[in-house]
Amino acid sequence: RNPHLYRVGGMDSKKSKSKKKGKSQHNNPKPKTGGAPGGGGKGLEKEKKSSGKKTKKQRPRVVIVPGNGCYPVDDSNWYSSVEKRLKEKGFEVALQNMPDPNRARESIWLPFIEEKLKADANTILVGHSSGAEAGMRYAETRQLKGLVLVSACYTDLGVENERQAGYYNRPWQWQKIKENCGFIVQFASNNDPFIPEKEMLHVAENLDSEYHCLKGRGHFLGWQMPEVADIIVEKAASDKDE
Repeated sequence: RNPHLYRVGGMDSKKSKSKKKGKSQHNNPKPKTGGAPGGGGKGLEKEKKSSGKKTKKQRPRVVIVPGNGCYPVDDSNWYSSVEKRLKEKGFEVALQNMPDPNRARESIWLPFIEEKLKADANTILVGHSSGAEAGMRYAETRQLKGLVLVSACYTDLGVENERQAGYYNRPWQWQKIKENCGFIVQFASNNDPFIPEKEMLHVAENLDSEYHCLKGRGHFLGWQMPEVADIIVEKAASDKDE
């Protein structure tokens, strides 16, 4: 595993002055660079011989759902670097600009994830911040190969813009999410200025997630996050070996 990957650790107890702004200001543009049939007797014999062989499993697709305020998405935070890394490993990755990018309303995002991003039972959905909440609500009623949550919370944090997004107006169906996901991995940080530790731990405890606390990473607004790509490669490999 990555040497910077830690299990649950402490968290700065000081409240960020920017917390009242909610999670809307997490578009951190990455630095600009110069370029990133017919059958017969023999066919039947082959069919008989190969009938005992295991069917090759299809490689899962990956869908990346960003946090709100991230537009254009391929120039925000770590999303495109993870997309590039996974494509180099042979994965099909869906990363697109989300409609309603600043308010991130559930009524708009969930249909888009289903109809445009095509998240299904062979999809590993990666959600960051508001995208994590979208991923959890999506998994309440739809099957996924896996769910990777980055900076997830379960309440609106007292922020009006978050309340209006619609994700927090009813109880979470934790059991349904667990039943619909082949695996759930969660990334948190010990100094996230927007999401208190108790929020992230509450999600982890209710989802029985594989929880990783990465020290000093804040709200994960950097333009590199290899841990996400690494865990997806690891999970896809273990599923292939089963």
